[in-house]
Amino acid sequence: MMSKNYIIIRFSSLGDTILTTGLIEYLGRIENKKTIIVTKKNFAPIFFHNPFIEKIYTLETSSIFELFNLFKTIKRKYKNIPILDLHVNLRSSFLSLLWQGKVYRYSKLSLQRRIFLLSKGKIKFKALNYSVPERYALTYFALNNIPKKIFLVPKIYLTQKEKIKAQKILKKLHLKSNNFVAIHPYASFKTKTWPQNYWLEYIDYIEKKHIPYIILGREKQILPVYNSYNLTNKTTLRETLALLNEAKIVLSTDSGPMHMAWALNKPLICLFGPSVPEWGFFPYGENVHIFQERNIKCRPCSLHGTSTCSYNLQCLKKISPFLISEATYTLYHKKDKDEDKI
Repeated sequence: MMSKNYIIIRFSSLGDTILTTGLIEYLGRIENKKTIIVTKKNFAPIFFHNPFIEKIYTLETSSIFELFNLFKTIKRKYKNIPILDLHVNLRSSFLSLLWQGKVYRYSKLSLQRRIFLLSKGKIKFKALNYSVPERYALTYFALNNIPKKIFLVPKIYLTQKEKIKAQKILKKLHLKSNNFVAIHPYASFKTKTWPQNYWLEYIDYIEKKHIPYIILGREKQILPVYNSYNLTNKTTLRETLALLNEAKIVLSTDSGPMHMAWALNKPLICLFGPSVPEWGFFPYGENVHIFQERNIKCRPCSLHGTSTCSYNLQCLKKISPFLISEATYTLYHKKDKDEDKI
């Protein structure tokens, strides 16, 4: 008899944990399965209120003792049910190696990605054509039985209480729901975002076009926009999600909040620099608008990102703030026209 429950292990990071929710959604809706999540405490809020998740177990430290105690707790309650190890690091391998039930391990395609990187994309692999949500699904499904990628789009759930709280925050800013742009200008690496002056130029453009906005995210070097609309470091993860959900458009770097907006099905403008589709992290769908300079010979330059660039960040600097402001304006007013037809 096939188990109605299964365990997913994905400790980090923000974007990777979000991308697991597409598989969780598919298995819940189509196969009537419930998920038990094992993740880091910081990322657990991504899974809150998901109707297809039965239980969330978290790690707070890197302690082997905490990990072993967690293993014993899970084993007592969920003995022998399948594990989907979607992280495949030392800690997840420790848990899965001790497990007596079936274990499915995610293929990181490490060798293929490194060869692709070193050859600057000249040596290609068919496996790299799959998005990360599809690669997660391939952990469980056979290649000839993998769900279509449109059925693996990530999904995050919000409560009505969270939505009302976000609306109250907006009211204090004299903003209305579905009438502003949510901007996330930060990234885990400096080479994944515009220089500050580009962001300031973009904001100046949309202010002149009378497009309301808020700035979200967490960062030590806060974008120097000194007004009440800059909410950097002022919201929790769940509050950020709820505010993104109220936005008309989200503009984001290649980052976790980009995937948050995607999982909320928001119209999304994405800025991509050194990354490539073969890494699997490009969002997709009719609401997704990706901007990336095509003629960049040095791309890809790394697997995850770097703190410096030898070529003056041309991959992002060639995407002008004016271009993105025009795209924002078009998308902002396009929806108004579409709504008028209804």
